[in-house]
Amino acid sequence: KKIPFRDGWGVLFAYTHGTGDDGNCYSIGSSGRYGDGTVNWNQNGIYDVRSLLDFENDIIFSNGIFTYGPRVKGDN
Repeated sequence: KKIPFRDGWGVLFAYTHGTGDDGNCYSIGSSGRYGDGTVNWNQNGIYDVRSLLDFENDIIFSNGIFTYGPRVKGDN
């Protein structure tokens, strides 16, 4: 399979790697629908979706889990 370089809105994913104490951490982020590819890596938590526009916010996936993104069915 090919790894996509762009999110669903056609914006390039942002990517960091080699971070953390052991240098094995990584993060992949989408700057959202109107983003320019720049992700605010300091965001964390799961936000409630109150309208379809909330799906246009940043999403960050780090070390196998979503660290910032919309609450989905099954999230507490």
